[in-house]
Amino acid sequence: NIRIGAASDEKGLGAFSTRPINYGAWVGEYLGEMLTLSEVEARYWDRRPCTSADRRWTHCRERRNVGISGDYLFNVGDERYIDGEDADKSGWCRFLNHADDGTEECNLDTRCTWQIWDGEKIVEPRLWFVAARDIRSGEE
Repeated sequence: NIRIGAASDEKGLGAFSTRPINYGAWVGEYLGEMLTLSEVEARYWDRRPCTSADRRWTHCRERRNVGISGDYLFNVGDERYIDGEDADKSGWCRFLNHADDGTEECNLDTRCTWQIWDGEKIVEPRLWFVAARDIRSGEE
């Protein structure tokens, strides 16, 4: 139901609907590596020195030719981020491009669960998208 292709406005790739999507429909989940604020500060923002774990992470990405731009970070609160840049750990939702709230281009809303204790283990936050309005076939 989704096609990945060249996006508008020099955004690189984008996700396009291949059929109409109704208002309120679940569209997809944003997947990726869960990072702490401290990890993001060292690995992307140069706000603290890298640890040996940060250097191993960077080396692994470089060895696999995975970008380290920070363009695919999604803040899910509680100083936690989902990093969708690594294609081996993410999904197609990383190709959903940003649009300003309240504009015609903004056709998705985000929903999120927070990190919780379910009585046995910590459940990581999850983030997904729902249609903020009816989306036409072929629309980015």
